[in-house]
Amino acid sequence: MQEQEQWINEVMGSLRKQQPAAGNPYLHTRVMARLSAATTRQPLQLKWVFAFTAVFVCMLLLNLLGWNGSSAANNSAAGQPVDIEMVINEYELNNQYTSIP
Repeated sequence: MQEQEQWINEVMGSLRKQQPAAGNPYLHTRVMARLSAATTRQPLQLKWVFAFTAVFVCMLLLNLLGWNGSSAANNSAAGQPVDIEMVINEYELNNQYTSIP
């Protein structure tokens, strides 16, 4: 216990011999000058607005065409809705099918 306290006192004593770190005297003025400088924002270029609008419109049209095309294909493919009984009869699953009450 005595050795540990002696070691702590030696470490703390060695820290007292250290000199404080010297800072840059011009750092504050540089930071304040940079903060007070007016930052000019670049305006949004019109070509990027048109490009984004064109891409958005193309994606919207492709989605609408795909949605309408898939619903039209579903309606004209069979002509009638497919139910479980039709599937059972088509694949001859009469013996393996059990209905859940």
